[in-house]
Amino acid sequence: MHGTVIFNPGAEYRTERRLWQGCPTVLRTPNGKLFAGWYSGGSREPSVFNYNLLVSSDDGGLSWSEPLLVVESLTEERVLAIDIELWLDPQGRMWLFWTQRHLQYRQEDPRHLQCWAIVCDDPDAPVLRWSEPRYIVSGFLRCQPTVLS
Repeated sequence: MHGTVIFNPGAEYRTERRLWQGCPTVLRTPNGKLFAGWYSGGSREPSVFNYNLLVSSDDGGLSWSEPLLVVESLTEERVLAIDIELWLDPQGRMWLFWTQRHLQYRQEDPRHLQCWAIVCDDPDAPVLRWSEPRYIVSGFLRCQPTVLS
């Protein structure tokens, strides 16, 4: 069970509606486009209203888009979407990872935290196309992966 990925976020996710922002990540594509992500939502952290968001900049970070996509928490199931991380893999694909915190499990239970991801094969394309969400591992990702030979 993964958070809801919204590819056309509404006004409720716009800058003026957010009370706080946390845990940022930044990625630069081969052609120089910047992406940034973080999580927000609700009046504090943690909250069942937390969500992750992704924005972009085509001018070196002087200006930024409103959210391009949002990964919402599953409020009724008490599953929080937190801790987003962006990564450009060796094939030039952009990975968007997020952590899900399952409040129904105790912190000692490995199911308490899960890492999920979606992948964009061409992050420099005018329209981003994403894979289906995929489960990666129990736990969370706080840094970009490292590929060793």
